[in-house]
Amino acid sequence: MLLIKILNFDTTPVLLGLIIGPYMEEYLRRALQITGGDFSLFFNKPISLCLLVVSLIIIIFTIVKRK
Repeated sequence: MLLIKILNFDTTPVLLGLIIGPYMEEYLRRALQITGGDFSLFFNKPISLCLLVVSLIIIIFTIVKRK
């Protein structure tokens, strides 16, 4: 927690990442095992493609806003 305060991170997203991260990693591994390691699974379905695009827009917006 000290490092989070030193680097001036918001604690809520960090805690969410620590809690949800292992689950996301497990389900990503399962999905890739089912498809044989094919990442196109995430681009073929409209819902997953929309979530990827929205995530990318949020990341880009955050980087541009900080600069």
